[in-house]
Amino acid sequence: MSSTQGEALDTLIETLENVRATQYVTAIGLIVLLYDHALTFQDEVELVWKTKLTIAQVTFLILRYLPILGILVENVQLSGLVVAVHFPDAFCRTWTGITTYLAAITMATSDFLVLLRLWVIWDRDRRLIALSLVGYVMTQLANIACVTYSVVSMTAAIVYSDDMHMCVFTQNISIATLWIPGLAFDVLIFTATVWNALLRPMPANSSMVKALYRDGFMYFMALSSMRVGNLVLALRAPLSLKFVASFFVWCASTVTTSRFFFSIRRTAAKDEALRGGIAPEPRASLGSTEVGSINMRIMRQSVSRKWSYS
Repeated sequence: MSSTQGEALDTLIETLENVRATQYVTAIGLIVLLYDHALTFQDEVELVWKTKLTIAQVTFLILRYLPILGILVENVQLSGLVVAVHFPDAFCRTWTGITTYLAAITMATSDFLVLLRLWVIWDRDRRLIALSLVGYVMTQLANIACVTYSVVSMTAAIVYSDDMHMCVFTQNISIATLWIPGLAFDVLIFTATVWNALLRPMPANSSMVKALYRDGFMYFMALSSMRVGNLVLALRAPLSLKFVASFFVWCASTVTTSRFFFSIRRTAAKDEALRGGIAPEPRASLGSTEVGSINMRIMRQSVSRKWSYS
């Protein structure tokens, strides 16, 4: 075997290993997403379905269920198990465009949902709301342009492989721009939140604000880390490894935002209960029947003493 053939064989083995890694990581993402849905379904019923429907809740439901469709179909396509059907190249091009735009819609929905929650801790400051809203609109316009550019680049280079029974790319593509607008928006929102925290000290008794700051910081760190990871892979990884974390990050972002939403809704429900005068039940060592019996005995003893003294 010549050195050229040996290098070609090594490249083929590396490509197959990278594809296998992408398949496994994407499947893990779907499992995590479905498992989290099962764990938090009771929270969804109590905090969403049993309450008055609002824009935030509709946005949350879109975020929660839209990714399932895209990730499920992508796992089937990526698995290579559909050997009895030959998909045309047009399917690969169409589905690549659909999944990319679905992911972009999910990320935009996630950002808007978090923005609605952040307006609460900003005390609905008009300057911060205007700044964040303009930043959100500008980010999404840039995101649409970046997504369209990436989709055009990907659809021109993707075909269906009869050997691997999946869609594959035939040439290198540029997808780094997919993650830049989201990172820019994260930095803008984080800066605005820190600025607001410095200008307006947090009330000591506001559990809602404390939860928003705590969970919001964790949300920012988790989502930004995942986007940075995808950006690094898009810039430095070989073609066969560029998408190894993309669909997992899609799932993880949905889970992170869902947990953030449920945490804030639970805290808000507790604050509303306290403001409405609904205090938690006291820890009583005696039941009401026992207390009543004791009171009756005391009254009888008092009456007996009164009659004995008279």
